[in-house]
Amino acid sequence: MLRWLIGVVAAVAFFWGLNRILIALTSEATTTDLLLGVVGVGLAGLSFVYLGYLLGRVQRSV
Repeated sequence: MLRWLIGVVAAVAFFWGLNRILIALTSEATTTDLLLGVVGVGLAGLSFVYLGYLLGRVQRSV
């Protein structure tokens, strides 16, 4: 259940961050929008890394 939740959070953060970055690059948005996008994509990256760690730990224990 935890892996599923982390995966969903990572996917949402990635697409939300990517959307923010695209909005910041294609319109007259502020640098805050760009920073929020970078934070969202970074959060997604960390979530994917942690999810990989959890999956690897499960594989080693089986």
